[in-house]
Amino acid sequence: MKEKSITNKEKKGGEQQSIEALEKISNSSYMIVLGNPVLNAKFDLTAFQMKLFHFLVLNTNQSLEGFTVTKVKVSEVANFLKNKTSDYLYNLLEKESRKLLKKEIYWEDEHSWKAANILAQIEYHKKEGAFSFMFPPMLGTHLLRLKKNFTYIDVRNIVSMDSVYAIRFYGFCKEFERFGRFQFTVEEIRK
Repeated sequence: MKEKSITNKEKKGGEQQSIEALEKISNSSYMIVLGNPVLNAKFDLTAFQMKLFHFLVLNTNQSLEGFTVTKVKVSEVANFLKNKTSDYLYNLLEKESRKLLKKEIYWEDEHSWKAANILAQIEYHKKEGAFSFMFPPMLGTHLLRLKKNFTYIDVRNIVSMDSVYAIRFYGFCKEFERFGRFQFTVEEIRK
């Protein structure tokens, strides 16, 4: 089967979508763009880990070509989660970020399946009350400079959700929002 070549019009359309996506997230400090394969990927996270993942994406420069190490303060996480900074939060962040480092994300399409750890690295800076993290390169095509097949997520909407299923369902709703409706069987949602 011969691959379809991309026309200049399609290239310009993809570039325009990418520009619009970057403008939208740059206009809101709470807006992120997730590639739909990551949004629909299989992974086993808790609600707190999902919120932490979204926070880390929020603090990643999504206009770059590749990931860089990003440093965030624990007080920023506390502000995002609407928690007061405490020893409990420091301990929870250490424990959950280390677990997140070991969590696998898996997705497939008609051509292949892919798996990666959600984080490539994490470092806690004790004296600064901050940690540095970096996503693995494989996630770059689904988190950076997206041109098509992506969804906007306003992370403020997930902060108050206590269920990982509610957070995932919100993502599905956002993905299909432009169609006005969607339909899944119970088995498809479980999968």
